[in-house]
Amino acid sequence: MGFHVHNLGCKVNRVESDRITASLLSRGALNVPIEQARVVLVNTCTVTAEADKKARKAVRQALAVADDPVVIVTGCASVIDPQMFTSLGDKVLVVADKLAATQTAAEYLACDDVDADAQPRTGAGFPTRMGVKIQDGCDNRCSYCIVSTARGPARSISAAEVLSEVVSAQEAGVREIVLTGINLGRYDDSGMDLSDLLGLLCKSTTELRFRLSSIEPPDLSVALIDRISSAEGRICAHLHLPLQSGDDNILARMNRAYDSTFYKQLTDRLRTALPQLALTTDVIVGFPGESESQFERSMRFCEDIGFAKIHIFRYSPRAGTAAAAMVDQVDPLEKARRAQAFNDLAVRSRNHDASTRIGFIENVLTEKQGFGMSESYYRVKVPKTSEPGELLRMQFSSYHDNLMTGKVL
Repeated sequence: MGFHVHNLGCKVNRVESDRITASLLSRGALNVPIEQARVVLVNTCTVTAEADKKARKAVRQALAVADDPVVIVTGCASVIDPQMFTSLGDKVLVVADKLAATQTAAEYLACDDVDADAQPRTGAGFPTRMGVKIQDGCDNRCSYCIVSTARGPARSISAAEVLSEVVSAQEAGVREIVLTGINLGRYDDSGMDLSDLLGLLCKSTTELRFRLSSIEPPDLSVALIDRISSAEGRICAHLHLPLQSGDDNILARMNRAYDSTFYKQLTDRLRTALPQLALTTDVIVGFPGESESQFERSMRFCEDIGFAKIHIFRYSPRAGTAAAAMVDQVDPLEKARRAQAFNDLAVRSRNHDASTRIGFIENVLTEKQGFGMSESYYRVKVPKTSEPGELLRMQFSSYHDNLMTGKVL
């Protein structure tokens, strides 16, 4: 019998959805298009009201499209408001815990009861760059975010368990591991921090490179910067540092644990240690109380930093958060205008960053025929003879249509 997993949200969710898929495959179930699925699992996100809307839409689509399915809803939104999903139909089951959701799906599919991790998350249907979750939960209380409620307090997976998964991935042919977590920089296994863990992983493997999915600015320690800069390419010189706003008053209203001066000093220190570093970030526009001058200040700050990529989010009130109760909400049309202006800046910033990389030499991981991913997180045109998973040493020569080109050395 067939199943289909519909993933929504962050990279941690992506890793967890891949685990669900691998587990069900290892038990003999078939991964099929949603139209043929007997069981549809929807792994939800609840970071914004818009995320909840997408989750409800995914469940409705599954009920309408699939062949008389059972729809199992799991993930963050199911923790916060299970009734939101059970009200959509009798065939909807809410199982917030992902291991329990996987087991429930296996029972409906009449699967074998075997080791949930028997099949590695590699091969057809899985990304070449494999995500490994090393941390979950968050102790921060950003005023716009409910994830700390949905995911619970920060906690870390043991280094021994992480190492075992990483070594198994290397043996299965994986060439890049993306370390993921809800608050990745707070990794702590009995005093072993993220820098220590990276040291262990690099020492214990030979053919892997590592990438950090996202790290909060206050958690980027000097030791971690030194670890990346001394890794000789084993740790990608690419960091995603969520900014959210370049205006200090808005950062304070967001309850972010830094100001623009701290962020700028951090990025300056990073670029001194890692001259080829690619920096990407998240920015929220239209946060409650954001004036035109504050918005413009945020844009100027981002232009000054010079990001390789900016993910732009229009603020969306999330019930249960402090920001949703703020009275000075920004008009939706104004949010849209600001988002478009920021997007124009983001395109210019990315083009400029890409232009500075012409002549650079980087390792490029082939992901599918003709295309790969660079260490600096650019999509790269590679020879069609290159196999998925192959790591190429390339020198960049041009950038256009969001695609880097170059020659293999």
